[in-house]
Amino acid sequence: SERLVLVYDTQPACNTCPASWLKFTDWRDRSGHVFEALGGSWARGMVLTGAGDPERVSAVASTTSMIDVLGVRPAMGRWINDDEDRAGGPKVAVLTDAFWRTRLGGDPNVLSRTIELN
Repeated sequence: SERLVLVYDTQPACNTCPASWLKFTDWRDRSGHVFEALGGSWARGMVLTGAGDPERVSAVASTTSMIDVLGVRPAMGRWINDDEDRAGGPKVAVLTDAFWRTRLGGDPNVLSRTIELN
């Protein structure tokens, strides 16, 4: 954690604005050896349906490169891939262990399930 940094776009009305996709990809492509990895994420509120009563849940949309930034791997399943990390790409979800246990009952067959968000 001591090696993680947050990078924001700065605009007249906002000192810590999230960067646009084009700006993020420009930073990523031109950062050279400044960073070991550069990823983007943004918090989102979503509604989970199709798994009991609808429920508002917290979510984070993320670039595929965040796995390299954080240096972690999913305990089961996989991370998002480059095809899914583009506008119009297939929609996938990576669940936290807490969400899997509390909302999906720790279902060992979770990888074959479909959840609906928004």
